[in-house]
Amino acid sequence: SDVWAHASNADDPVGSWRTSAAGTHAMALYESGAAKLWLNSPGPAVAEWSPASGTAIAADFSADGKSLVLSGTESGVIVVDLTKPGEPRVLLPYEKKNYSIIL
Repeated sequence: SDVWAHASNADDPVGSWRTSAAGTHAMALYESGAAKLWLNSPGPAVAEWSPASGTAIAADFSADGKSLVLSGTESGVIVVDLTKPGEPRVLLPYEKKNYSIIL
């Protein structure tokens, strides 16, 4: 798809990508941990997310192809309605926790 010409970035290569079940949207996860969403056609990303500090975003489309679920974003775990990608719903807010391991 032509969308990948826009998704490619020499400074931050695409680590993995997916298209929605309906084929209307494409999503890329970058080596930096960031994620971007496109309409599955040439043009700029319709939404992008940065990872929380020290994490990488994991994401996938819902089985019905109507939503994108992302974890590891600066907002936490979010669901994006593909008809309104700029209005994600936060399912679980990001909270930085420090853990101690006692051996």
